[in-house]
Amino acid sequence: MKPRPKPLVGLFFGLLLGLVVVGLLWQLGVAPPDRFILFGVVAVSVALVELVVTQTVRRGKRRFVAVMILAGVFGGVALTGIPEVFLNTGSVSEGCSLQATSGDEDAAPSDTSAFAPLDTTPTGTITWQSSTDEVLTNWDSGLGMYIGGIPATLWTADRPNDEQLQSWEGSESVATYLDRLEDAWGVQLRGTYHVFGYIHADEGDCEMAGYVRVNAENPFATPLIIALWVAGALLFVIIVWVGVSVCRSIRDAKAFAKQEALAAGTATGTLGTGGSAAPEVASPDASSPGAFSAPEPVAEPVAEPTVDDVKPTEAMPTAAMPTVDESPAEASGEETEEPKTP
Repeated sequence: MKPRPKPLVGLFFGLLLGLVVVGLLWQLGVAPPDRFILFGVVAVSVALVELVVTQTVRRGKRRFVAVMILAGVFGGVALTGIPEVFLNTGSVSEGCSLQATSGDEDAAPSDTSAFAPLDTTPTGTITWQSSTDEVLTNWDSGLGMYIGGIPATLWTADRPNDEQLQSWEGSESVATYLDRLEDAWGVQLRGTYHVFGYIHADEGDCEMAGYVRVNAENPFATPLIIALWVAGALLFVIIVWVGVSVCRSIRDAKAFAKQEALAAGTATGTLGTGGSAAPEVASPDASSPGAFSAPEPVAEPVAEPTVDDVKPTEAMPTAAMPTVDESPAEASGEETEEPKTP
């Protein structure tokens, strides 16, 4: 049994969760989907989800490292958007001017920023006045928004300016533009927008950028916001469930490995003791002081014969036994003749 980390699953759900969070921040008017917000939130989301659904690098180490490198790349891209979000404000080209009013708020593009936009409502109206220092003729204009630091042009128009005008003013209904976006994208939009506009003419160009926030009526004002809330909740539950399953697989793998180690140790002990699992006791060295050695084998005592076992010996007849003269031999050295017994 082995642990089952899921680094690729972490990448997939981390990307989805990051996009959902960015969408909620955008539609609730917290922050626009600029480069720092978009890539930064996605990078953090991928890294956190990856840690939750991996928890170990014993298996899938290369995939885990690859996903974390990708999260680092997202984070690096996000860092390049710090000036756009925190240091820069709206802007307008030199020789051009623009002033907008929404309700009681009057602001130029340079007065707005990502966290201090021009506020309006879905049913509000924005009045504006613009001017140029020179007469611009045969110009084409456009209006759009930045998504992740990338400009997306939404409307364009051409105008010859035969009247030689240098100033313009007008009033725009917010609902009209929201309806156009809904017709184009199929969703009702709210939130903060990093908008831009331009005029390219024969005599020169005018460009502007600023921040506008269309405040949602409530946290569940549109079907898109509701869908984002639901998607975020489902993703959270799925990620937690996957993380718990990975944690259980790691725990079970550790328990299984421990059991195998114990079983292997028991088998080794059994083979070493000739079938007994009891450990051997090392005998001390007989040469060392105080050492004892195995006792030497003692010979079994031989049973002594009893009286009954002894057989009486038969006495030899005296007549058959010769007698020997015990007198010393003569000095002459001659052998004496043994007397014969008759």
